[in-house]
Amino acid sequence: MKKIVCILLLLVICVMTVSCSGSEVKVPDGMKLASGSGELYYLFVPNAWTVKEGSSASAFVSASDMSNVSVVAYVLQNEVETEGGDEAAAQNPRAPYIDAFWSEFCADAGKTLIAFDVSDEVIDTQTLGGFYAKQFVYTHTTGGVEYKHRMAVTYYGEMIIYLLYSSTAENYDSHAADVDNIIKEFQFKQ
Repeated sequence: MKKIVCILLLLVICVMTVSCSGSEVKVPDGMKLASGSGELYYLFVPNAWTVKEGSSASAFVSASDMSNVSVVAYVLQNEVETEGGDEAAAQNPRAPYIDAFWSEFCADAGKTLIAFDVSDEVIDTQTLGGFYAKQFVYTHTTGGVEYKHRMAVTYYGEMIIYLLYSSTAENYDSHAADVDNIIKEFQFKQ
């Protein structure tokens, strides 16, 4: 009888240890978690931002300023050529996949977005979640309003993962520091 009680007690302790040791993540100071438990990553946003209800990973600044960030997983539609390419591709095997995604994105956006234009703005941050990334900036017009977007793109787990910041062109620069911090603090669950 004592053996059974000891085994049961040991089993309870093991279950409690496993359930309590789970995947607690340290949320950076001044930020809150904006991604769901089923995601491959942790998205953190400033405490003042609003996490979009019913969304797996999306948040916006406020009801009066709908500047927002979201994270999207994308599977490339075409085969990717991984031989040759530019200097970045030679230095990082993720580069051809990111370039292929950007080409597909631009082709589709050019067909569907009014006044779609890719910026030549250079952004220094070249990682997302600790992995090689590229960032792109583009604009388009909808309903007479110009929107500006910044996309940090990496190749992770056989898919493209991108963090997209979207804002009116007028509000874009006012959240640049927040977006830099959101990108810096983004983590994959590995």
